[in-house]
Amino acid sequence: MTFSNIPELAFGLASIGTGILSLLLAIAVFLGNPNLKENRIWALTSLSVAIWGGGLGMAILSPNERISLMWNQVFYTGGVWIPTTFVWFVSVFTRKPIIRTFLFVCFGISTILMCVLWIRIEWFVPDLVPRGPFRFWDILGPAYHVFTIHFFLCMGYSCLRLFRSIKTVSVTEQKKYRWIAIGIACGVIGGSTNFFYDYNVDIYPFGQFLVFLYPVLVSWAIIKYQAMDIGVLLKKTGFLLFIYFLLIALIIPIPIFIHANLAETLGSWPLLILFEIFIIAGVLSLGPFLYALVVQRGNMFRENTLAGLTHELKSPLVAIESALDMLDDRIKTQINPKDTSYFEMIERNSIRLKMFIDDLIQIFGNNQESRSLNINKVDIAGLVQEICNSNNALVKAKGISIEFQIGDPVIVLCDEKRIAQVVSNLISNAVKFTDKGKVAVRCNNDNGRVRVEVQDSGMGIGPDEKPYIFDRFFQGRGRNRSKGTGIGLTIARMWIEAHGGEIGVDSGGVGKGSRFWFTLPHQPGLTKY
Repeated sequence: MTFSNIPELAFGLASIGTGILSLLLAIAVFLGNPNLKENRIWALTSLSVAIWGGGLGMAILSPNERISLMWNQVFYTGGVWIPTTFVWFVSVFTRKPIIRTFLFVCFGISTILMCVLWIRIEWFVPDLVPRGPFRFWDILGPAYHVFTIHFFLCMGYSCLRLFRSIKTVSVTEQKKYRWIAIGIACGVIGGSTNFFYDYNVDIYPFGQFLVFLYPVLVSWAIIKYQAMDIGVLLKKTGFLLFIYFLLIALIIPIPIFIHANLAETLGSWPLLILFEIFIIAGVLSLGPFLYALVVQRGNMFRENTLAGLTHELKSPLVAIESALDMLDDRIKTQINPKDTSYFEMIERNSIRLKMFIDDLIQIFGNNQESRSLNINKVDIAGLVQEICNSNNALVKAKGISIEFQIGDPVIVLCDEKRIAQVVSNLISNAVKFTDKGKVAVRCNNDNGRVRVEVQDSGMGIGPDEKPYIFDRFFQGRGRNRSKGTGIGLTIARMWIEAHGGEIGVDSGGVGKGSRFWFTLPHQPGLTKY
Protein backbone atom coordinates (compact mmCIF):
# COMPACT_ATOMS: atom_id res chain seq x y z
CA MET A 1 0.00 0.00 0.00
CA THR A 2 1.19 3.48 -0.78
CA PHE A 3 0.05 6.77 0.65
CA SER A 4 -1.26 7.66 -2.81
CA ASN A 5 -4.22 5.32 -2.18
CA ILE A 6 -6.05 7.96 -0.14
CA PRO A 7 -9.55 6.33 -0.05
CA GLU A 8 -8.14 3.10 1.35
CA LEU A 9 -5.88 4.88 3.85
CA ALA A 10 -8.69 7.19 5.03
CA PHE A 11 -11.08 4.24 5.49
CA GLY A 12 -8.49 2.27 7.45
CA LEU A 13 -7.52 5.14 9.74
CA ALA A 14 -11.18 6.07 10.38
CA SER A 15 -11.91 2.47 11.37
CA ILE A 16 -8.92 2.30 13.72
CA GLY A 17 -9.89 5.66 15.23
CA THR A 18 -13.42 4.39 15.83
CA GLY A 19 -11.98 1.31 17.52
CA ILE A 20 -9.75 3.34 19.84
CA LEU A 21 -12.52 5.78 20.83
CA SER A 22 -14.99 2.94 21.37
CA LEU A 23 -12.49 1.13 23.58
CA LEU A 24 -11.93 4.25 25.69
CA LEU A 25 -15.71 4.71 25.95
CA ALA A 26 -16.15 1.08 27.04
CA ILE A 27 -13.53 1.49 29.78
CA ALA A 28 -14.98 4.82 30.96
CA VAL A 29 -18.55 3.48 31.09
CA PHE A 30 -17.51 0.38 33.03
CA LEU A 31 -15.26 2.17 35.51
CA GLY A 32 -17.82 4.96 35.96
CA ASN A 33 -20.26 2.62 37.71
CA PRO A 34 -19.57 -1.11 37.32
CA ASN A 35 -22.50 -1.94 39.61
CA LEU A 36 -25.02 -0.49 37.15
CA LYS A 37 -26.30 -3.16 34.74
CA GLU A 38 -26.74 -0.83 31.77
CA ASN A 39 -23.13 0.34 32.18
CA ARG A 40 -21.79 -3.20 32.07
CA ILE A 41 -23.84 -4.10 28.98
CA TRP A 42 -22.99 -0.85 27.18
CA ALA A 43 -19.31 -1.50 27.90
CA LEU A 44 -19.70 -4.90 26.18
CA THR A 45 -21.39 -3.26 23.19
CA SER A 46 -18.66 -0.62 22.91
CA LEU A 47 -15.98 -3.29 23.29
CA SER A 48 -17.55 -5.23 20.40
CA VAL A 49 -17.52 -2.07 18.27
CA ALA A 50 -13.89 -1.42 19.29
CA ILE A 51 -12.83 -4.93 18.18
CA TRP A 52 -14.78 -4.56 14.94
CA GLY A 53 -13.48 -1.07 14.11
CA GLY A 54 -9.85 -1.69 15.03
CA GLY A 55 -9.75 -5.09 13.32
CA LEU A 56 -11.40 -3.73 10.16
CA GLY A 57 -8.86 -0.93 9.91
CA MET A 58 -5.96 -3.35 10.34
CA ALA A 59 -7.45 -5.76 7.77
CA ILE A 60 -7.76 -2.96 5.19
CA LEU A 61 -4.21 -1.67 5.79
CA SER A 62 -2.54 -5.12 6.01
CA PRO A 63 0.54 -5.65 3.82
CA ASN A 64 -0.63 -9.01 2.42
CA GLU A 65 -3.70 -11.24 2.05
CA ARG A 66 -2.74 -13.72 4.79
CA ILE A 67 -2.47 -11.05 7.48
CA SER A 68 -5.63 -9.34 6.21
CA LEU A 69 -7.58 -12.61 6.53
CA MET A 70 -6.34 -13.01 10.11
CA TRP A 71 -7.61 -9.51 10.96
CA ASN A 72 -10.91 -10.42 9.27
CA GLN A 73 -11.35 -13.11 11.91
CA VAL A 74 -10.68 -10.52 14.62
CA PHE A 75 -13.03 -7.80 13.42
CA TYR A 76 -15.89 -10.15 12.59
CA THR A 77 -15.55 -11.58 16.10
CA GLY A 78 -16.52 -8.15 17.37
CA GLY A 79 -19.05 -7.68 14.56
CA VAL A 80 -21.13 -10.78 15.33
CA TRP A 81 -21.60 -9.63 18.95
CA ILE A 82 -22.64 -6.03 18.17
CA PRO A 83 -26.31 -6.81 17.35
CA THR A 84 -26.77 -9.15 20.32
CA THR A 85 -25.23 -6.90 22.96
CA PHE A 86 -27.09 -3.91 21.49
CA VAL A 87 -30.47 -5.68 21.78
CA TRP A 88 -29.62 -6.49 25.39
CA PHE A 89 -28.54 -2.92 26.14
CA VAL A 90 -31.67 -1.30 24.66
CA SER A 91 -33.83 -3.63 26.70
CA VAL A 92 -32.11 -2.56 29.94
CA PHE A 93 -31.63 1.12 29.06
CA THR A 94 -35.28 1.72 28.08
CA ARG A 95 -36.46 -0.46 30.99
CA LYS A 96 -38.76 -2.37 28.65
CA PRO A 97 -37.70 -6.04 28.84
CA ILE A 98 -37.85 -8.13 25.69
CA ILE A 99 -38.85 -11.77 25.44
CA ARG A 100 -36.11 -13.80 27.13
CA THR A 101 -36.26 -16.52 24.45
CA PHE A 102 -35.49 -13.93 21.75
CA LEU A 103 -32.40 -12.77 23.65
CA PHE A 104 -31.22 -16.38 24.09
CA VAL A 105 -31.62 -16.96 20.34
CA CYS A 106 -29.52 -13.85 19.63
CA PHE A 107 -26.77 -15.09 21.95
CA GLY A 108 -26.92 -18.50 20.34
CA ILE A 109 -26.55 -17.10 16.81
CA SER A 110 -23.61 -14.88 17.80
CA THR A 111 -21.89 -17.80 19.54
CA ILE A 112 -22.31 -20.09 16.53
CA LEU A 113 -21.06 -17.43 14.11
CA MET A 114 -17.98 -16.79 16.27
CA CYS A 115 -17.20 -20.52 16.34
CA VAL A 116 -17.54 -20.71 12.55
CA LEU A 117 -15.13 -17.78 12.22
CA TRP A 118 -12.36 -19.53 14.14
CA ILE A 119 -13.02 -23.16 13.12
CA ARG A 120 -14.13 -22.89 9.48
CA ILE A 121 -13.31 -19.36 8.28
CA GLU A 122 -14.04 -20.41 4.67
CA TRP A 123 -17.75 -20.70 5.60
CA PHE A 124 -17.69 -17.04 6.54
CA VAL A 125 -15.06 -15.46 4.28
CA PRO A 126 -13.69 -17.96 1.71
CA ASP A 127 -11.30 -15.48 0.09
CA LEU A 128 -10.31 -11.84 -0.33
CA VAL A 129 -10.35 -9.95 -3.64
CA PRO A 130 -9.68 -6.35 -4.78
CA ARG A 131 -12.80 -4.21 -4.68
CA GLY A 132 -12.88 -0.53 -5.66
CA PRO A 133 -9.91 1.25 -4.04
CA PHE A 134 -9.33 -1.65 -1.61
CA ARG A 135 -6.77 -4.39 -2.15
CA PHE A 136 -8.53 -6.82 0.19
CA TRP A 137 -12.31 -7.22 0.43
CA ASP A 138 -14.46 -10.18 1.41
CA ILE A 139 -15.96 -12.88 -0.76
CA LEU A 140 -19.03 -14.05 1.12
CA GLY A 141 -19.57 -17.55 2.47
CA PRO A 142 -22.95 -19.00 3.54
CA ALA A 143 -22.45 -18.05 7.23
CA TYR A 144 -21.99 -14.42 6.22
CA HIS A 145 -25.58 -14.25 4.94
CA VAL A 146 -26.81 -15.46 8.34
CA PHE A 147 -24.75 -12.69 9.94
CA THR A 148 -26.26 -10.09 7.60
CA ILE A 149 -29.84 -11.09 8.45
CA HIS A 150 -29.01 -11.27 12.16
CA PHE A 151 -27.39 -7.83 12.07
CA PHE A 152 -30.20 -5.96 10.33
CA LEU A 153 -33.03 -7.63 12.26
CA CYS A 154 -31.46 -6.98 15.66
CA MET A 155 -30.24 -3.45 14.94
CA GLY A 156 -33.48 -2.40 13.23
CA TYR A 157 -35.64 -3.78 16.02
CA SER A 158 -33.47 -2.21 18.75
CA CYS A 159 -33.26 1.20 17.10
CA LEU A 160 -37.04 1.21 16.66
CA ARG A 161 -37.53 0.47 20.37
CA LEU A 162 -35.02 3.14 21.34
CA PHE A 163 -36.60 5.88 19.22
CA ARG A 164 -40.12 4.94 20.37
CA SER A 165 -39.05 5.19 24.01
CA ILE A 166 -38.06 8.84 23.54
CA LYS A 167 -41.74 9.84 23.55
CA THR A 168 -42.43 8.18 26.90
CA VAL A 169 -39.82 9.92 29.08
CA SER A 170 -39.42 13.41 30.55
CA VAL A 171 -38.08 16.40 28.62
CA THR A 172 -34.60 16.15 30.13
CA GLU A 173 -34.49 12.39 29.53
CA GLN A 174 -35.64 12.97 25.94
CA LYS A 175 -32.55 15.07 25.25
CA LYS A 176 -30.30 12.36 26.65
CA TYR A 177 -32.09 9.60 24.70
CA ARG A 178 -32.05 11.68 21.52
CA TRP A 179 -28.28 12.25 21.51
CA ILE A 180 -27.56 8.62 22.33
CA ALA A 181 -30.02 7.51 19.62
CA ILE A 182 -28.41 9.84 17.05
CA GLY A 183 -24.94 8.53 17.91
CA ILE A 184 -26.11 4.94 17.61
CA ALA A 185 -27.90 5.71 14.33
CA CYS A 186 -24.66 7.14 12.92
CA GLY A 187 -22.89 3.93 13.87
CA VAL A 188 -25.57 1.61 12.49
CA ILE A 189 -26.19 3.50 9.23
CA GLY A 190 -22.51 4.18 8.69
CA GLY A 191 -21.47 0.59 9.34
CA SER A 192 -24.25 -0.70 7.10
CA THR A 193 -22.68 0.95 4.03
CA ASN A 194 -19.90 -1.66 4.24
CA PHE A 195 -22.43 -4.20 2.97
CA PHE A 196 -22.50 -2.45 -0.44
CA TYR A 197 -19.26 -4.01 -1.63
CA ASP A 198 -20.13 -7.29 0.16
CA TYR A 199 -23.16 -7.72 -2.08
CA ASN A 200 -21.52 -6.41 -5.29
CA VAL A 201 -23.01 -2.90 -5.15
CA ASP A 202 -20.25 -0.64 -6.46
CA ILE A 203 -20.64 2.18 -3.92
CA TYR A 204 -17.73 3.32 -1.75
CA PRO A 205 -18.54 2.69 1.97
CA PHE A 206 -18.50 6.39 2.84
CA GLY A 207 -20.66 5.72 5.90
CA GLN A 208 -17.63 4.36 7.75
CA PHE A 209 -16.68 7.95 8.54
CA LEU A 210 -20.08 8.40 10.23
CA VAL A 211 -19.28 5.51 12.60
CA PHE A 212 -16.56 7.73 14.04
CA LEU A 213 -19.35 10.00 15.37
CA TYR A 214 -20.89 7.18 17.40
CA PRO A 215 -18.47 7.29 20.38
CA VAL A 216 -18.24 11.09 20.13
CA LEU A 217 -22.01 11.74 20.32
CA VAL A 218 -22.62 9.09 22.97
CA SER A 219 -19.81 10.55 25.09
CA TRP A 220 -21.38 14.00 24.66
CA ALA A 221 -24.74 12.68 25.90
CA ILE A 222 -23.07 11.05 28.88
CA ILE A 223 -21.24 14.24 29.90
CA LYS A 224 -24.01 16.73 29.09
CA TYR A 225 -26.98 14.84 30.53
CA GLN A 226 -25.21 12.59 33.08
CA ALA A 227 -26.18 9.38 31.32
CA MET A 228 -24.97 6.09 32.84
CA ASP A 229 -23.60 7.88 35.94
CA ILE A 230 -20.13 8.49 34.48
CA GLY A 231 -20.29 12.18 33.62
CA VAL A 232 -18.04 13.17 36.53
CA LEU A 233 -15.47 10.50 35.61
CA LEU A 234 -15.29 11.69 32.00
CA LYS A 235 -15.07 15.32 33.11
CA LYS A 236 -12.12 14.53 35.36
CA THR A 237 -10.39 12.41 32.71
CA GLY A 238 -10.96 15.01 30.00
CA PHE A 239 -9.75 17.82 32.22
CA LEU A 240 -6.57 15.93 33.15
CA LEU A 241 -5.87 15.19 29.47
CA PHE A 242 -6.43 18.86 28.67
CA ILE A 243 -3.86 19.90 31.29
CA TYR A 244 -1.27 17.52 29.84
CA PHE A 245 -2.08 18.69 26.32
CA LEU A 246 -1.26 22.25 27.37
CA LEU A 247 1.91 21.13 29.14
CA ILE A 248 3.08 19.14 26.10
CA ALA A 249 2.39 22.16 23.88
CA LEU A 250 4.56 24.15 26.28
CA ILE A 251 7.32 21.53 26.20
CA ILE A 252 7.68 21.27 22.40
CA PRO A 253 9.72 24.48 22.02
CA ILE A 254 12.11 23.44 24.81
CA PRO A 255 14.16 20.77 22.93
CA ILE A 256 14.15 22.99 19.82
CA PHE A 257 15.60 25.87 21.83
CA ILE A 258 18.16 23.61 23.55
CA HIS A 259 19.40 22.14 20.27
CA ALA A 260 19.59 25.56 18.67
CA ASN A 261 21.30 27.45 21.48
CA LEU A 262 22.82 25.11 24.06
CA ALA A 263 24.24 22.20 22.01
CA GLU A 264 27.73 23.65 21.84
CA THR A 265 27.65 24.80 25.48
CA LEU A 266 26.66 21.41 26.89
CA GLY A 267 29.03 19.56 24.60
CA SER A 268 28.23 15.83 24.53
CA TRP A 269 24.95 14.42 23.23
CA PRO A 270 24.29 12.25 26.34
CA LEU A 271 24.51 15.33 28.55
CA LEU A 272 22.24 17.24 26.17
CA ILE A 273 19.60 14.49 26.16
CA LEU A 274 19.80 14.13 29.96
CA PHE A 275 19.25 17.86 30.37
CA GLU A 276 16.23 17.77 28.03
CA ILE A 277 14.69 14.82 29.91
CA PHE A 278 15.17 16.64 33.20
CA ILE A 279 13.42 19.79 31.89
CA ILE A 280 10.55 17.85 30.26
CA ALA A 281 9.97 15.70 33.36
CA GLY A 282 9.90 18.81 35.51
CA VAL A 283 7.24 20.47 33.37
CA LEU A 284 5.06 17.32 33.14
CA SER A 285 5.23 16.83 36.91
CA LEU A 286 3.17 20.01 37.25
CA GLY A 287 0.14 18.18 35.81
CA PRO A 288 -1.13 16.49 39.03
CA PHE A 289 -0.60 19.67 41.05
CA LEU A 290 -2.55 21.82 38.57
CA TYR A 291 -5.33 19.23 38.42
CA ALA A 292 -5.62 19.00 42.22
CA LEU A 293 -5.58 22.80 42.56
CA VAL A 294 -8.47 23.33 40.12
CA VAL A 295 -10.56 20.40 41.38
CA GLN A 296 -10.26 21.41 45.03
CA ARG A 297 -11.05 25.07 44.42
CA GLY A 298 -13.59 24.75 41.60
CA ASN A 299 -17.20 23.67 41.37
CA MET A 300 -16.76 21.20 38.53
CA PHE A 301 -16.58 17.92 40.47
CA ARG A 302 -18.44 18.52 43.72
CA GLU A 303 -21.31 16.13 43.06
CA ASN A 304 -19.67 12.91 44.27
CA THR A 305 -18.22 14.65 47.32
CA LEU A 306 -21.61 16.14 48.24
CA ALA A 307 -23.33 12.78 47.82
CA GLY A 308 -20.96 11.15 50.28
CA LEU A 309 -21.05 14.10 52.66
CA THR A 310 -24.87 14.09 52.68
CA HIS A 311 -25.05 10.47 53.79
CA GLU A 312 -22.35 11.06 56.40
CA LEU A 313 -24.41 13.92 57.87
CA LYS A 314 -27.51 11.79 58.20
CA SER A 315 -25.93 9.19 60.51
CA PRO A 316 -25.22 11.51 63.47
CA LEU A 317 -28.57 13.25 62.93
CA VAL A 318 -30.41 9.94 63.38
CA ALA A 319 -28.54 9.46 66.66
CA ILE A 320 -29.57 12.94 67.83
CA GLU A 321 -33.23 12.30 66.96
CA SER A 322 -33.20 8.97 68.82
CA ALA A 323 -31.70 10.58 71.91
CA LEU A 324 -34.30 13.38 71.79
CA ASP A 325 -37.15 10.85 71.59
CA MET A 326 -35.80 8.96 74.61
CA LEU A 327 -35.33 12.12 76.70
CA ASP A 328 -38.47 13.95 75.59
CA ASP A 329 -41.02 12.77 78.16
CA ARG A 330 -38.57 12.60 81.06
CA ILE A 331 -36.99 16.03 80.68
CA LYS A 332 -40.15 18.02 79.94
CA THR A 333 -41.72 16.91 83.24
CA GLN A 334 -38.62 17.74 85.31
CA ILE A 335 -37.45 21.13 84.01
CA ASN A 336 -39.00 24.57 84.14
CA PRO A 337 -40.91 26.05 81.15
CA LYS A 338 -38.01 28.29 80.15
CA ASP A 339 -35.67 25.34 79.74
CA THR A 340 -38.41 23.43 77.90
CA SER A 341 -38.36 26.09 75.17
CA TYR A 342 -34.66 25.38 74.59
CA PHE A 343 -35.39 21.68 74.29
CA GLU A 344 -38.15 22.37 71.77
CA MET A 345 -35.77 24.61 69.81
CA ILE A 346 -33.36 21.67 69.51
CA GLU A 347 -36.21 19.50 68.22
CA ARG A 348 -37.33 22.09 65.66
CA ASN A 349 -33.84 22.59 64.30
CA SER A 350 -33.11 18.87 64.14
CA ILE A 351 -36.30 18.46 62.05
CA ARG A 352 -35.21 21.38 59.87
CA LEU A 353 -31.76 19.85 59.39
CA LYS A 354 -33.29 16.47 58.57
CA MET A 355 -35.47 18.03 55.87
CA PHE A 356 -32.44 19.75 54.34
CA ILE A 357 -30.39 16.53 54.35
CA ASP A 358 -33.30 14.61 52.80
CA ASP A 359 -33.42 17.23 50.03
CA LEU A 360 -29.72 16.78 49.37
CA ILE A 361 -30.09 13.00 49.28
CA GLN A 362 -32.88 13.34 46.71
CA ILE A 363 -30.58 15.36 44.46
CA PHE A 364 -27.23 13.63 44.97
CA GLY A 365 -28.27 10.18 46.19
CA ASN A 366 -27.36 7.28 43.90
CA ASN A 367 -29.78 4.75 45.42
CA GLN A 368 -33.09 4.21 43.65
CA GLU A 369 -35.03 4.20 46.93
CA SER A 370 -34.31 7.91 47.49
CA ARG A 371 -35.95 8.70 44.12
CA SER A 372 -38.73 6.11 43.88
CA LEU A 373 -42.35 7.04 43.22
CA ASN A 374 -45.50 5.77 44.93
CA ILE A 375 -48.23 6.22 42.31
CA ASN A 376 -51.87 6.65 43.32
CA LYS A 377 -54.97 8.57 42.20
CA VAL A 378 -54.66 12.12 43.57
CA ASP A 379 -57.03 15.09 43.54
CA ILE A 380 -54.50 17.73 42.48
CA ALA A 381 -56.93 20.60 43.04
CA GLY A 382 -57.63 19.49 46.59
CA LEU A 383 -53.93 19.00 47.25
CA VAL A 384 -53.07 22.49 46.00
CA GLN A 385 -55.95 24.01 48.01
CA GLU A 386 -54.69 22.33 51.19
CA ILE A 387 -51.16 23.67 50.67
CA CYS A 388 -52.51 27.17 50.01
CA ASN A 389 -54.42 27.02 53.28
CA SER A 390 -51.32 25.94 55.19
CA ASN A 391 -49.59 29.15 54.05
CA ASN A 392 -52.37 31.49 55.24
CA ALA A 393 -50.60 32.43 58.49
CA LEU A 394 -47.39 33.43 56.69
CA VAL A 395 -49.37 35.32 54.03
CA LYS A 396 -51.28 37.34 56.63
CA ALA A 397 -48.08 38.10 58.56
CA LYS A 398 -46.56 39.63 55.40
CA GLY A 399 -49.69 41.65 54.61
CA ILE A 400 -50.30 40.05 51.21
CA SER A 401 -53.08 37.80 49.92
CA ILE A 402 -53.26 34.41 48.27
CA GLU A 403 -55.90 33.43 45.69
CA PHE A 404 -56.78 29.96 44.48
CA GLN A 405 -58.51 29.42 41.12
CA ILE A 406 -59.69 26.01 39.97
CA GLY A 407 -61.37 24.76 36.81
CA ASP A 408 -62.87 21.28 36.47
CA PRO A 409 -62.03 18.53 39.00
CA VAL A 410 -58.51 17.30 38.35
CA ILE A 411 -57.62 13.67 39.17
CA VAL A 412 -54.26 12.26 38.07
CA LEU A 413 -52.00 9.31 38.79
CA CYS A 414 -48.96 10.60 40.67
CA ASP A 415 -46.93 10.43 43.86
CA GLU A 416 -48.92 12.65 46.23
CA LYS A 417 -46.00 13.28 48.59
CA ARG A 418 -43.62 14.35 45.79
CA ILE A 419 -46.14 16.58 44.02
CA ALA A 420 -47.09 18.16 47.36
CA GLN A 421 -43.40 18.91 47.88
CA VAL A 422 -43.24 20.59 44.46
CA VAL A 423 -46.36 22.71 45.04
CA SER A 424 -45.20 23.65 48.53
CA ASN A 425 -41.81 24.77 47.20
CA LEU A 426 -43.38 26.94 44.51
CA ILE A 427 -45.94 28.57 46.83
CA SER A 428 -43.48 29.18 49.67
CA ASN A 429 -41.02 30.74 47.22
CA ALA A 430 -43.75 33.02 45.85
CA VAL A 431 -44.73 34.14 49.35
CA LYS A 432 -41.11 34.56 50.40
CA PHE A 433 -40.21 36.86 47.53
CA THR A 434 -43.44 38.92 47.53
CA ASP A 435 -43.64 41.89 49.91
CA LYS A 436 -46.81 43.46 48.53
CA GLY A 437 -49.66 42.45 46.26
CA LYS A 438 -50.79 38.83 46.01
CA VAL A 439 -49.95 35.27 45.08
CA ALA A 440 -52.35 33.60 42.61
CA VAL A 441 -52.50 29.79 42.33
CA ARG A 442 -54.35 28.16 39.40
CA CYS A 443 -55.12 24.54 38.63
CA ASN A 444 -56.88 23.30 35.48
CA ASN A 445 -56.85 20.88 32.56
CA ASP A 446 -54.80 21.92 29.56
CA ASN A 447 -54.91 19.78 26.39
CA GLY A 448 -55.08 16.48 28.23
CA ARG A 449 -52.58 17.49 30.89
CA VAL A 450 -52.92 19.04 34.34
CA ARG A 451 -51.43 22.52 34.60
CA VAL A 452 -50.63 24.22 37.92
CA GLU A 453 -49.46 27.85 38.01
CA VAL A 454 -48.13 29.93 40.89
CA GLN A 455 -47.95 33.62 40.01
CA ASP A 456 -46.67 36.37 42.30
CA SER A 457 -46.18 40.15 42.18
CA GLY A 458 -42.77 39.98 43.78
CA MET A 459 -39.16 40.59 42.77
CA GLY A 460 -39.26 38.92 39.36
CA ILE A 461 -36.39 37.26 37.52
CA GLY A 462 -33.89 38.95 35.24
CA PRO A 463 -33.36 37.52 31.73
CA ASP A 464 -29.73 36.71 32.59
CA GLU A 465 -30.82 34.57 35.59
CA LYS A 466 -33.81 32.79 34.06
CA PRO A 467 -31.81 30.01 32.26
CA TYR A 468 -30.22 28.97 35.57
CA ILE A 469 -33.20 29.25 37.90
CA PHE A 470 -33.60 25.44 38.24
CA ASP A 471 -29.86 24.73 38.62
CA ARG A 472 -28.48 23.32 41.85
CA PHE A 473 -27.68 25.93 44.50
CA PHE A 474 -28.46 28.81 42.15
CA GLN A 475 -29.72 31.93 43.90
CA GLY A 476 -30.52 35.30 42.36
CA ARG A 477 -28.70 38.48 43.14
CA GLY A 478 -31.69 40.09 44.92
CA ARG A 479 -31.79 41.10 48.54
CA ASN A 480 -33.51 37.83 49.53
CA ARG A 481 -30.89 35.54 48.01
CA SER A 482 -29.77 34.30 51.45
CA LYS A 483 -33.27 33.16 52.49
CA GLY A 484 -32.97 29.69 50.98
CA THR A 485 -30.57 26.90 50.04
CA GLY A 486 -31.05 27.09 46.28
CA ILE A 487 -32.17 23.44 45.86
CA GLY A 488 -35.97 23.70 46.16
CA LEU A 489 -36.53 24.38 42.47
CA THR A 490 -34.01 21.70 41.50
CA ILE A 491 -35.99 19.16 43.50
CA ALA A 492 -39.23 20.43 41.96
CA ARG A 493 -37.89 19.90 38.45
CA MET A 494 -36.57 16.45 39.35
CA TRP A 495 -39.94 15.18 40.61
CA ILE A 496 -42.00 16.74 37.82
CA GLU A 497 -39.77 15.23 35.13
CA ALA A 498 -39.80 11.89 36.98
CA HIS A 499 -43.57 11.91 36.38
CA GLY A 500 -43.08 12.65 32.67
CA GLY A 501 -44.17 16.29 33.10
CA GLU A 502 -42.66 19.67 32.37
CA ILE A 503 -41.84 22.66 34.58
CA GLY A 504 -40.91 26.23 33.69
CA VAL A 505 -41.01 29.90 34.65
CA ASP A 506 -42.12 33.13 32.98
CA SER A 507 -41.17 36.60 34.17
CA GLY A 508 -41.31 40.10 32.72
CA GLY A 509 -38.05 40.97 34.43
CA VAL A 510 -36.82 42.30 37.75
CA GLY A 511 -39.63 43.89 39.79
CA LYS A 512 -42.39 42.48 37.54
CA GLY A 513 -43.22 39.26 39.35
CA SER A 514 -42.89 35.65 38.25
CA ARG A 515 -45.11 32.79 37.17
CA PHE A 516 -43.89 29.24 37.85
CA TRP A 517 -45.84 26.41 36.26
CA PHE A 518 -45.77 22.70 35.77
CA THR A 519 -47.81 20.17 33.81
CA LEU A 520 -48.51 16.50 34.50
CA PRO A 521 -49.99 13.86 32.20
CA HIS A 522 -53.10 12.09 33.48
CA GLN A 523 -51.42 8.77 32.69
CA PRO A 524 -47.76 9.52 33.40
CA GLY A 525 -44.91 8.12 31.38
CA LEU A 526 -42.70 7.61 34.41
CA THR A 527 -38.95 8.13 34.29
CA LYS A 528 -36.70 6.00 36.45
CA TYR A 529 -34.08 8.26 38.01
